[in-house]
Parts: sequence; structure tokens; C-alpha cells
Amino acid sequence: MSENNYIDFNEATLIAYINGELTDEKTAMVEHWMTLSDDNKEEVSRLTKIWEATAGVEPKPVAVDTQKALDKVMAQIKEDQQPISITPKTNYRRIFFSAAAVIVMLFGAVGLLNYLSETPIENIELTAQNSVLKDQLSDGTQVSLNENSILTYPKEFTGDQRRVKLNGEAFFDVERNEEKPFIIDLHHDFYVKVLGTSFNIKANEDDDFTEIYVSSGKVEVGSKDEKTILVAGETALI
Repeated sequence: MSENNYIDFNEATLIAYINGELTDEKTAMVEHWMTLSDDNKEEVSRLTKIWEATAGVEPKPVAVDTQKALDKVMAQIKEDQQPISITPKTNYRRIFFSAAAVIVMLFGAVGLLNYLSETPIENIELTAQNSVLKDQLSDGTQVSLNENSILTYPKEFTGDQRRVKLNGEAFFDVERNEEKPFIIDLHHDFYVKVLGTSFNIKANEDDDFTEIYVSSGKVEVGSKDEKTILVAGETALI
């Protein structure tokens, strides 16, 4: 709504109306507003009476000796001023602890870098070419990888997840661990999440569809936007 089509019917606006300072358009808006209720009309009448009653009142000028007032303030400032002697002190305790903190941080960073360099996350890429390839992961999960399929997984599962990546088709018999769910990352940001169950996934990057069949238990299938739960005997087609 533009400024020309809006008006706030407050006292300032009504006083401007009484003084004839509004535009024709806003004057018409105020007059229309007055017709909407008797209270509106009485408000304009009240302000008109107050404005007319105070129109002839002129404030009396107040004589102020600014130089005298300034001299008084300056005299008070000089009277209150007292020299302050400041002896700089070195806070050796603070410096010591700050230096100690920096040293600890440096040793911590060096130790972390050494740890990371000595224990890199080792990923294994399992590739089935012309036949089905079976393998057991470090957590006990059994995998049957169909031909022309690739499974990428860490040599050891760390953290609070067991995460692998599949391109192709595989049957999983997951070792149950409720505190560390097993997650299979698929193409197009889809995933399959389980605690312990058996299921088959067919997810080739070149195919239009991904198929998940649950043999036992239940699995969660989803993406960053949505998810669903499959139980034994159900198949999802993404």
C-alpha cells in the first residue's frame, strides 16, 4: 500500500486536518472516517476545542545567563579533579596461564595431527565382476554382492554409525546393534538405515529406479526430504 493510500488517524493527523495542512485526498479520508462513528466525530471536535483554546497562549521567554552557568560548571570540575597516580603492574599469573594454555593447545594440535596421520580411515572397495562375491564386514554383517556391483566400506567402523556405500545390487544380513545403526548410502542422496535385519538392494547409478526388498525385520528408506519404513515382505521402488 502506498503512502498516498494510507493514513493513520492519530492526534497528529487530526490536528493537521484541523489546521488545513492535509492534502485533498487525505482530507477526504479524514472526513469519511468521521462519518463512520460518533466517537470519531467527537474526537475531532474535542481536538478542535483544545487547539482553539490554546491558540492564543504564548510561552514566556526564559532568560538564561549561559556564561554564568558555564563558569559554575567549570569551577565544579576543577574542584573535583584530583591527581591519580597509576603504577602499571604486570599480571604474571595471567601471563603464565595464558602461555600454558597456548602450549597445551600446541601440543594437543600436534598430537591430534600425529594421531590422524598415523591412523587414517582405511576404506575398502569390494567389486564383484562376473560372479556373486560374498564377504563379512568387521561388525559381522554378511554381504552378498551381485556381479558388476561395488561396495565401499571402512575397514573398521568408528563413531556412532556403520556407514557403507553401494553402487549395484547386494544382499545384506546386518549384525544387530541398536546403538550403532547400519546405513547404506545410495545414489541421488538416498539411504537405507537398519539396526539388524536382512534385505536386498538394487541401486545402479545408470538405472532409473532403486529397489529395496526386506526379507526380515524392518528398514528405513529415505533421503534428506522424506523417509519411510519397510517391514518384512515389503518392497520399495524409488
